Amino acid sequence: MVGLQIDQTDKFRQKQQKAVEPVSKPKPVEVDRTTEKLSLSQEIRETLKTVEKEQQVVEESAFASIGSDGDNSKIKDPVTQIAHKKQMQNKTLVQHWMKVKEVLESGPINSVKELHDRILQYTEDSYLKGGVCLGIESLLVQEEEKGAFFSRILPSIISRSGQMLKEFSHGLIPKIKMGKKDKLVYTRTQVAAVLANMFLCSFPGAECSFGSLFMSRQAHQVAKLKFFVHYFDRLSSLPLDQPLGCIEVVQNVNTSQNCLLDRSQMPLLPARVHLEGHVHEQFDKLQTVAATPELFGALLSRGLGESEIRCLAAPEMAICLLVAKHMDDKSIIIVRGAEQFSQVEGEDFSLRWAGDLQDHSPKEKDGSFVTTIAFVDPKRPDRHDGNDVFSQLSAGSLNRELEKATSAFEILPDTSNFGSVAADFKAFGRMKGNLEVRALILWAATSNAGRELDLFVHKDIRFKRFFEDLRSILHEHNQTVGELLQAVTAASKLDLAPGFGGVFRGLLGCMDIEDLTEEQIDNIGNALSFESLRTPSTGQWIESETGSDSQDG
Repeated sequence: MVGLQIDQTDKFRQKQQKAVEPVSKPKPVEVDRTTEKLSLSQEIRETLKTVEKEQQVVEESAFASIGSDGDNSKIKDPVTQIAHKKQMQNKTLVQHWMKVKEVLESGPINSVKELHDRILQYTEDSYLKGGVCLGIESLLVQEEEKGAFFSRILPSIISRSGQMLKEFSHGLIPKIKMGKKDKLVYTRTQVAAVLANMFLCSFPGAECSFGSLFMSRQAHQVAKLKFFVHYFDRLSSLPLDQPLGCIEVVQNVNTSQNCLLDRSQMPLLPARVHLEGHVHEQFDKLQTVAATPELFGALLSRGLGESEIRCLAAPEMAICLLVAKHMDDKSIIIVRGAEQFSQVEGEDFSLRWAGDLQDHSPKEKDGSFVTTIAFVDPKRPDRHDGNDVFSQLSAGSLNRELEKATSAFEILPDTSNFGSVAADFKAFGRMKGNLEVRALILWAATSNAGRELDLFVHKDIRFKRFFEDLRSILHEHNQTVGELLQAVTAASKLDLAPGFGGVFRGLLGCMDIEDLTEEQIDNIGNALSFESLRTPSTGQWIESETGSDSQDG
């Protein structure tokens, strides 16, 4: 089995903790609450003094090596050059966050225009440079909503945003290192500070700015704002040192040159198909969600996929937009600990906020939620390829998908307590391609990892019947993961029958199973007659959500 094992030694935990609570964090200014509060301008000066002292130590070392003229360009020592550059960047970043804090806390904000004008004093987001914030105005149509936003929710957002220098050393957020196994742990108060500054469009370079949502009055874009405003509304009743718990972001990378699951002797484990229910309700399982390589990339644009919908329900996952924004061909992202705050209805342009949600999933002792989600980006078949099935079954595509699935489902310290994987098949269907191939890859990878599989197919009776017939035959003959994948490779060379079930039947025809007749192969899924597709009450045809009978992909 290919994959990584994330070290959980004390040394590793200490290293990660340093990323969350750096030792070099400037001490907050001591304020005597019995006297008048320290003015904001004084606080700025005190914070900058701390940074300047650190910079002075580096510069003194540099000047000692170059002479007394103090020309920084003459610094020859590479280590000193790097340290000096880092100190200058830290100072610039501290000045930026202090400016944002000063602007936002300079007085009450009572209208959308006042909020817009305030943001324009520091933001680099070009979306906000002209026009009116139609998105916020559309969200706050009712006077009651407007009053709550400006009197309670927005002041709480501003207070959270002002915690950047207290939550992070120099306001610098640790990020996942691309292309290698990595794990970072953030307190939920740190995440709240990050999301508050994303909402207020205050990150340098307009990174992850909400400006595009502020300026759009399209219903689904306004709905996205509503999910985040509701999240901040819930936080507004909590002190700044809450909510309790942590959010873990893990990047798992397949470091092997080849994924050799076709040699695996692991048995095919139970795989269940559910017509009802949702993946986000399966707290006792490792949840799997289909995503794009740019994780949550459509959240701040006009698009909307399954991963973005999950993020809107649990907004704390949006920190990945900053710290783990891209998955390459060998990596996947696992997020653990995000609380669900909202109910979601609809998808794409029909998306809407459907009300508050109280998350009753289990918690760790520190208050962290146990909900764990593996985000996998299945490859979309080449749109120029005339047959999606053969595109997916090509050696390169098949190996890539197996590597991804193996990275997601192998036993890691953060996912070892989950005996089963829950996958939303509708979400994988949105990524196009043949769903029979996708199901076989999921089944092989989960079984090879020693996990069972639960597929949620949203009333797709046809898929359920075909898959369960195939599963029964393979279990009856004690087939292994390796034997399944060898048959998949052999089937890729056949002229597979068109329509749903063609891949499953072609697969069975390539398996070395005694006493398996052509009649048995042809009959898989046939218990589902056309008459059984009618509902008893209305007589209407049940439409499969994965496509028509003529579907190739």
